Amino acid sequence: VPDEIDLSGLRGIGKKENEVLLPDDAPTAPAPALPDYDRNIVEQLEAMGFTRNASIKAAIETGKGGGVEAAAEWVMLRLDDPSLNDPPATAPTHPSASGPAHMEGLDELIAFGFTAHQARYALSRNPDANAAAEWLFVHAEEVPPECGAVCPGENTTPLATSASREFSDGSGKYRLVAFISHMGSSPHSGHYVVHVKKDDRW
Repeated sequence: VPDEIDLSGLRGIGKKENEVLLPDDAPTAPAPALPDYDRNIVEQLEAMGFTRNASIKAAIETGKGGGVEAAAEWVMLRLDDPSLNDPPATAPTHPSASGPAHMEGLDELIAFGFTAHQARYALSRNPDANAAAEWLFVHAEEVPPECGAVCPGENTTPLATSASREFSDGSGKYRLVAFISHMGSSPHSGHYVVHVKKDDRW
């Protein structure tokens, strides 16, 4: 067995004339968020035989204070509704919410100890300050970072430099300089021996 191997013939040299490049994956939009609901209620309704979509709708419509009984009653009253098992509507967003009521809710949430960014995000999910506060107490860690694609103060120069830097992947020729052998009747017993080549001698 030779102790030198040449992989140069397997090196890629770019697109060949008879090759077709696959299209880049199109960016996918994040899945729309649902209004907050009690997962335990959904699980119990599903155990009763209701579909997941109907269970989620019931949990959303009756709220966390309604309990399983109210949610089950909500479904029972709508069994004839052909849209009952359709996917639930996503949470409404209010990007342009403003005015005294919005500012008052913002101040209330900030008084609870949340940041202005957290407060604005929660109010964009639900303009009601009480509901927004309840959501934040449970899901504060789900609030996305305040900065956009580039955070303030973040230096993108090293990233740009590394992206354009050229690297060498070697000549394609490799020489064996060491190997490890196992000596024993099974992998669970015996011992390992390493052989290292020094000064052209093993």
